[in-house]
Amino acid sequence: MTEDHNTLRRGTRAVIRHLSSVISHLSTLFLVVALAATTFAVPAPMQSADGTLYVGCQTNDRAPMRAPVLRFAETVKQHFEADFLTLGSAESPLSIVLGSETNAVSTLVKDRFTLRDQSFSQLIIRVPNPDTVDLELLRTAIIEALLRERTRALAGTYTALTWPPWFLQGAVDASKGNLALAEAYERAFALREAGTLPTPEALLAPGAPAPDPAVATCFARWLLTLGTQPYTPREGETPAETERALAATRRDRVRRLEALLTTPWTAEALLPLDAATAWEAWLDERERAVLLPGVVTRSQFARWRASLACPDTPEAARALSDRLSREAVGKPQPFCDLTELYLRACAAAVVGDAFRAAALWSEADEAAGVLAAHLQREPILQQTPQAIDPKGSRFNE
Repeated sequence: MTEDHNTLRRGTRAVIRHLSSVISHLSTLFLVVALAATTFAVPAPMQSADGTLYVGCQTNDRAPMRAPVLRFAETVKQHFEADFLTLGSAESPLSIVLGSETNAVSTLVKDRFTLRDQSFSQLIIRVPNPDTVDLELLRTAIIEALLRERTRALAGTYTALTWPPWFLQGAVDASKGNLALAEAYERAFALREAGTLPTPEALLAPGAPAPDPAVATCFARWLLTLGTQPYTPREGETPAETERALAATRRDRVRRLEALLTTPWTAEALLPLDAATAWEAWLDERERAVLLPGVVTRSQFARWRASLACPDTPEAARALSDRLSREAVGKPQPFCDLTELYLRACAAAVVGDAFRAAALWSEADEAAGVLAAHLQREPILQQTPQAIDPKGSRFNE
């Protein structure tokens, strides 16, 4: 009996030792798992200074991409707001979630907006792989989400934007900067000269096809700024009166832009009575404007060149010289060099040297032909560190 008891005790001690070993191993395993969970925990989302944008990630390896994606989203938002309408809400921020997949941008969730009803409503953009994301697609998704949030704030519920996809893309493109606008205007002017530029009524006709992207960009800029001309203070107006008038102008502009988010997308609801005339006048104004210092478009140059004629009197030479000097301000160096050639011809005409004036004018016309040939290849002439010589042998290529 004693021997059996001893055997049982030895067996019990062996079982206890085994269980202790198992428990020790399990404790170590739990500790490793806990440490791993702590070490590889997904970092908290990063947020914009105004609290309207958040960028988070699903896995730790995407954490370094939070900052550049947030900067991109902030820049897109700021550019759109500078031209059109303040967007975003700290109460219902836009969240961009970075995934861990290595797929191409084509796997970006087709329905990018997911409603999450917790303590607040939130729109979410999911980006599977920020390394390969199509930035233009992401740019449009950000603006669409922010506009939908603004619509929700106005209507009390999330609804689809009334803007057609082509107009939304045009509005986004119109906020990219003046160089992009110059390229869009150049394309629109070419269509107008060819007699194929749609009227505002045609663009908004039921069932109308999506227009050329450049036309969409120009039309979006025109429609979103319609009736929002800068305020000009009246003579004798006090600073306080000016500030009140400016504040009223800003409020009117915001109300108009907010109305465009919920207004039916029809010509009757959106367009003024003189839409066709206003559209043409706006395009003409863009044609004359210096959209960006150091930039000339093909159509601007063609119109400028067509307006030139060798002056036949000193008075005409002085007037042309003054005009050419003004029009060269803010233009790229090749254009300024060409202007200098015409100014030399004008100077000769002012002193009555008709023979020298004709020779210099012929030389300027030759250089203008070289520049025109360049603009047939590249519709935008930009300022670069490299300048052309007076004969026009080197251009911004």
